[in-house]
This record gives sequence, C-alpha cells and structure tokens, in this order.
Amino acid sequence: MQFRFPRLNLTTRLLCLTALAGSFTVISPIAIQIWANARVQESSEKIGRDRLQRSRGTMSLYAAQLESAAIDEATWTEMRDFTITRDPEWARANLTDWVPDALDLDLVLVLSKEGELIYELEAADSGTSSLARTEVQFWQDVYFNLPLFPATSTFWQRPEGIYMVAFAKISTSDDHEGKLPPHGLYMVGKLIDSEMLAEMKSLTLEDYILRDAGGTAIAGTLPEELDDRHLPELFENSAELLDSMPDSGTILEHRTGTGLLAGDRLDGILPLRDPFDRPLGMLEVEYTLPSWYLVPIQLNLAWISLFGTGGLLFVASSYLLVRWVLAPVSQVQRAVVQFSDSPEPTWDCNLPPGDAIGSLAMAFATLVEQLQVQAKQAWGFGNIASWANQSTEFRHTWPKVGQTICTMLAANDVIILKHDAEGELEILYTTLSPLQDTWNADYLSERLAYLPKLRDGESVALTDIDRDTSLSDTSRTFHRSLGIGAIAAFPLWEEDRVCGSLIVCASAPKNWNAAELRLLDNVVEQLAVALEKQQLFRETQQQAKQLREYNRSLEDLISALGHDLRNPLFSQKIALTALVERLEHRSEATDDKPAQLLNSARNSLQINLSLSNLVENLLNISRYQAGQKQLVYAPLNWEQTIADAYQLLEQSLLAKSLQWSVSIAPNLPAIEADVVEIGRIIQNMLSNAIRFTPSGGQISVCVDVNFDGIFFSCRDTGKGISAEAQKNLFQRFYQAGRSSEKGGTGMGLYLCRKIIEAHKGRIGVESQVGQGSTFWFTLPISTHYQCCTDCELQLNASPS
Repeated sequence: MQFRFPRLNLTTRLLCLTALAGSFTVISPIAIQIWANARVQESSEKIGRDRLQRSRGTMSLYAAQLESAAIDEATWTEMRDFTITRDPEWARANLTDWVPDALDLDLVLVLSKEGELIYELEAADSGTSSLARTEVQFWQDVYFNLPLFPATSTFWQRPEGIYMVAFAKISTSDDHEGKLPPHGLYMVGKLIDSEMLAEMKSLTLEDYILRDAGGTAIAGTLPEELDDRHLPELFENSAELLDSMPDSGTILEHRTGTGLLAGDRLDGILPLRDPFDRPLGMLEVEYTLPSWYLVPIQLNLAWISLFGTGGLLFVASSYLLVRWVLAPVSQVQRAVVQFSDSPEPTWDCNLPPGDAIGSLAMAFATLVEQLQVQAKQAWGFGNIASWANQSTEFRHTWPKVGQTICTMLAANDVIILKHDAEGELEILYTTLSPLQDTWNADYLSERLAYLPKLRDGESVALTDIDRDTSLSDTSRTFHRSLGIGAIAAFPLWEEDRVCGSLIVCASAPKNWNAAELRLLDNVVEQLAVALEKQQLFRETQQQAKQLREYNRSLEDLISALGHDLRNPLFSQKIALTALVERLEHRSEATDDKPAQLLNSARNSLQINLSLSNLVENLLNISRYQAGQKQLVYAPLNWEQTIADAYQLLEQSLLAKSLQWSVSIAPNLPAIEADVVEIGRIIQNMLSNAIRFTPSGGQISVCVDVNFDGIFFSCRDTGKGISAEAQKNLFQRFYQAGRSSEKGGTGMGLYLCRKIIEAHKGRIGVESQVGQGSTFWFTLPISTHYQCCTDCELQLNASPS
C-alpha cells in the first residue's frame, strides 16, 4: 500500500517548512555556543592584539608620510636660505600655495635659528586657527630642548583637535649624521578628524573613536553618539590608564549581552603622547567578536550528533519543499509558457483541484489576459485621439482608424458612414472593399435595418445576426453574405445632429461587454471631432480662397481708380496753376474781384494737390504690394533732402510759429537709397509733426549712426500717441485718434513702412501721451565708406 501525504493548504505547508528550518537554525548555534564558550577566550584575545597592531601599523604609515615630508623640506637648501632671507614671496609659492594641496597637510610651522616664528600656515589657507603665543613657546621649547635629528613624529593638541605632527631641524642634505648645527625647526601636521579615521577604517575594517585625555570623544566613525559608547570605566580612570599604558596599546574586554548568545566587546586603546611624552588622548579601536568565532572544529560526539540531526532535518525540509512548492511552481511555469504561445480563455496547470498555487496561477492568467486587452485598447484609443486632433484631411487616415478599431475589439470588419442633412449616405471607409462600389443610400437603407435608429441617435448592439428578430430577412441575408455574425453600431454626433455612423462587425456571434461598448462610445466621440474638424478645415480653405480673390479685386480696383483719377487731376492742376499765375500778375489792380478769384484758385489748387497726393499714395501702395515698385538707388545727401522737405513746408512752420532744428552727425557713412522715396518719408514725418504740434512748439530732426546703420528721427512736442494706438500706427488705412481729428487717410505711414522695408531698414515711433512723439527709421550702411563734409547743420526758423 502506497503512503500518501495528507493534503495541506499552502499556509500549512509553509509553516511546516519554516518550523523545520527554524529548528535547525536556532538549535545548532545554541549548542555550538555552549560547547565553544570555554575555548573562545584565548582566540579572541589573540585576534584583538593582532587587530590592534594592525591599527597601530596604519597610524605608523601616516607618521612615516609626515616624517618624509618634514625631512624633505627641512633639508632643502632654499628652506635654509629662507630662514635667513625670510622672503614672503618664496614662502607663499613654496609653502602656502604648494604644501597643503600637494602633501594634504593642515599645519606648517617654521622657526628660525634663534627660535623665532618666521612662518605658519594661515587659517584661511588651511582651515586651522592661528598659533597662540603659548603654542609658539611650546615649539620653541621643543626646538631648544629635544633632539631634532632624525625627523620625529608625535602628537599635539590644539583647540580644534589632536594633530599628528612631524618635526626636524633645518639643515642641508649633506648632514647625514645630524652633527651640523640647526638653522631652525620645520614642523608639519595633519588633523586627526573623522575623514582621516574613515580612511583608516577602509584599510583595517575597524571602527575608531578619538578621545582626549579626559575621555571625551573628539571624532570617530561610529554613527551613534560618541560620548555614550562603551567602557564607562575608561572615562573614570582615563588619566591613570594612559600613564601606565605602553606605547603598543592595550586590550579592554567586556561582554555586550547576557545568556548563551552573548558576544565579547573588544576595545583596543592606543595612547597619544606629545613630544615630551605627556598623554594627550587615546585612539579607541572597536570590534565585536561572537563567542563562537574561529573556534577549532573538533569531530567529537557532540559535533557528530549536531550534524547528523541537522542533516536529517535538511533532507526532510528539502523533500517537502520540492514536493509542495517547487513542483507546483514548475507546473505553473510550463502552463504560462504554453499560454503565451497560444492564449486561451481557460487553461490547465495539471494541478489537483483546490490547490492554492493552481488557483493563484489561474487568477494570474486571467489578470494578464485582461491587462493585455486593456493595454491594446488604450493604445488604439490613444492613436485614434491623436489622429483626430492632428489631422486636417482624414482621407488617408480612415484606413488606419478602421484597422485600429478591428485590432482593439478583435473584430473582423468596420464600416464608417457619413450622413448629410438630406439623408444621403457616403461610405468614408470600410474593410469590405469588393462590395462598396455597388452600395448607395437606397441599397444600404434597405439592408441595414438599424440605420433609422442610428439616424435618431441610438446605438445598436446585435450579438447574433441569425437569432435577432429585429432584422428583416433581406437584412439578415445581406449580413450572412458578408460573413457578419454580430454588429455594434454607434451614431457620430456633430453638435445636435447625427453626421455619421460607426459599425463594427464580428464574423461570429459575440457578446459585447460593457467595457467594449464604453470604448466604442469614446471612439465615436473622437471620430465625430475628426469629421467636424475636417468640415471646418474645408470651410476655412474656401473662405481663405474667397478672401484672397476679394483682396486681389480690391487691389485691382485701387490701381484702376488711381490711374483713372490721376490724369484728370493732373490736367486740373496745370489749369489751376496757370490761372493762379495770371491772377497774381493782376493783383495790383484796384478791383478786388481778381483777388477773390485768386483765393478761390489757390484753394482749388490746394484741394487738387491733396487729391493728387492721395492718388499717388494709392498707386505707390498698389505697386509695393504687387512687388512692381522699382527703387532707383543713388548716393543720398541728407542736407539736401532735409532742405527740400523744409522748403516745401516752410510756410506751414511759419504759420504756426514752430521752432525748427536739424542736427546731422559729422562723418556720416555714405549710403545709397532711392532719394525720392526717402524724401517722401521725411516730408510725411515733418508734415505730421507740423500738423499735430501746437503753435509755439518745437520740431527737432536728427541724423546719426547706430548699430542698425543711419538713424533718422523727427521729434515734436505735440500731445503724443497712446500705447494702444502705436501698435497699429503703421497698418494700412489705420488712423489714430489724433489723425481722425486733423484729417487723413491712414495711408501715409503705411507707405513709409513699405518704403523702409524695401530698403531693408526699420521704422518705428516712441511716444507718451502729453510728452510728444518721435518718429524714426534706419537705413543699412553701404559696403563702401565716404565722409560727408560740412555735415553739421543747425537751422532755426522763427516767424518774422
């Protein structure tokens, strides 16, 4: 009869394995602890002494480095010369700037032959405090009372801590036996801080605490509070302990626990003494050894019993672990690999019914399957939303949308329809491409029985075409001929009307779950946005085309109007000019009728000039906008151009009693420009300044050079322009508030902007309400350079 293990759940199995493993883990160390306590004392003391000597050797390495640095510098010929010359530049270059960084020292001191302090490493250079008078006197006592050959390493305490120092007499390299008289004392030192102790720990793997002679912790590598560490007897008798302690140090031992599992705390103490062999402090070396550490293995009866029992427990626990845990896990692993190759809704792990691991594996498989489906749907929806938001022409995007929907819902076919207001249907996309050319609105309306519901805004989900009673025989036959077994259809909304439909088809009957229907609902929202965006894009294109045609017609109208008005106005101008000249010759007559006719003719001539200027501006604007304006470049004479503008506007200046000044910088670079067009700009700016400056005001014209080239500015003392009006001041037909008050067409400054842009320059205005305005423009400098002579012009015009 075959023995069968009782069927246990996973919790009981793990508890059994834990009990077996825990028994072996706990019982074995306790038994070994009891047997080994009697043997551990000798081994622990030996290990402690070895570790203490290792720490002492590490300290000796630091001391040897300091001694080497001291003897190398002290026997340097230039060091001996420094004790005589005391050159501060040499000290700065060879001690202050080099020694701390190159040798990683914190303290440097030099005494002269007479024992005078001639150099110390300053606090700003090393981070240490300056030497006090008593500290200098200490080293003078060392210099006069202790042997200085060879270099000696020792310790020295200062307010910031305990230093390891090395000193030697200053002599020459030829003094091999130290018989020559010293030229001074050279001392170097390094602060024993937590960083240095951490370096020692990386070498010896021990923890260190630096204490002063009273037992107070100064630095260390332990994370806990240093003053509360071990060995309270060390603090109580620290002075006596240091006085009687040999240089090689000592070991203090105490237990860190009670019972069978107690450990031994070993603390090594290394004394630190100054040059006169007086105790300064101590370096505490800490390490813990378990009581069974490095106990010699003896194969006696106790060991044989322990290992035998442990071996049996290990074999039993291993067998149960394999049978109860590892075997079911391996079966689940094989099932997962098989499922990844050909996933099915249900899968078998070949585990006993009710097995906890099998149930967990089934739950895990179901979760993985659901996550895969959700990830696929989220990916597809994200792509559709991106296409809907980024594309303006969906003609090439519909195939990607249809394929993505089929992938998301494991469907076979998709149909996307567009409805118009008259009930007509347009197939935007379908995977049933062989048949779509034969479909029309009547054909589809008869065979898609659910289209009326879609037009009314209702969604439709049919799980089985063959069994659904809402379909007509014609509709059912149509779906069967296309291999459709189930459909889910949703309307596409545009504001408050249905603009299309989305029909998803499955080849076999399918139960559409709530998650799939919600996903389709979200998809149709994005598709509706895409349809609306596509329609809006087409309308915008059409409106833009109409605006371009209108703008072209307006420009043609302006051009034609300018040409039609130009010739009659020119003829009228000639006639009026001749009439004014004839009337002026008869102005001496006693009859006042010719004078009246002269005034009327002058007014008519002024109106003619204004209309002619308006027509000329219209024609120039039309030429610039059409790109037909040809600039005639020639050297620009600023004096002559400004003088011509002044001559034309002189009467207006005198009529308003305006002060007029012109400043042209000397040695202006020569430039080439269209002289007539630049004169037109200057005349326009001066005319605006005269128009909007009150009587008695001032107008200033300046020509200078800046980083853009030649800089022209015209400043007036008018009422200024608001910041809001300045933004549109150079736009076509724009009139600021002040322009509408004084009259104007809003074309002058726009034409000025076009002229300056054609010259590759810049134009602008600076103004504040109540403080006047400054209109300016810049012209780039030509490649050649010529100096203008006699270029400083000050012209003041006052009414006579």
